[in-house]
Amino acid sequence: MINITKMPGSLRLKYLTGVDLDGKEIYKTRLMGNINPEVTDEDLYGLKELLEDIQKDAITEFSRVENKFITQ
Repeated sequence: MINITKMPGSLRLKYLTGVDLDGKEIYKTRLMGNINPEVTDEDLYGLKELLEDIQKDAITEFSRVENKFITQ
């Protein structure tokens, strides 16, 4: 029998921070760790909206990374 235990995960946020001299978009990625696995996706999306309200750079990608401990 396989046992699965949910572990704290993380959020990955990608920001558009500007444009270089050649017109190429510049991105920055931030990883927020230790996200409780019981937090809903809807609540995390609400966090994304709050973060967008308090910073100048637009969030272009927002993803949840889940971790699970699998044993037999």
